[in-house]
Amino acid sequence: MLTIIGETTIILPADFNPKRPNYWEGPSIRHIGKWYYLVYPATDITGLNYAMSLFPDKGFSHKGPIHSSSDIGLNGRKLMNAAYPMGNSHGAWCA
Repeated sequence: MLTIIGETTIILPADFNPKRPNYWEGPSIRHIGKWYYLVYPATDITGLNYAMSLFPDKGFSHKGPIHSSSDIGLNGRKLMNAAYPMGNSHGAWCA
C-alpha cells in the first residue's frame, strides 16, 4: 500500500442519482499493468462498479458493473419484488 502526499483531489464526483452509475462510497484503487482501477459500490447499492484511468488521481472513466449482489433487474424484477434487493457492496478487493 502506498500513500500519496498532496492536496485533496476529486477524481470521481459523487452523484446520488440511483439511475446513473456514479460514485457512491467506499472506493478502492488498484494498479494493474499500466491501468488504475477504481472499484466502488453502485449508486443503487446493488453491487460494484469500476472506473479506469492511466493516472492514480485523474481521468477515471466509468466502465460498468463488476458484479451484482441483487436480483433487481433480473427477469424484470423491481425493488418491491426483489428476492434479494441488496448485499455487501464495498469495493475492497485483493489484487
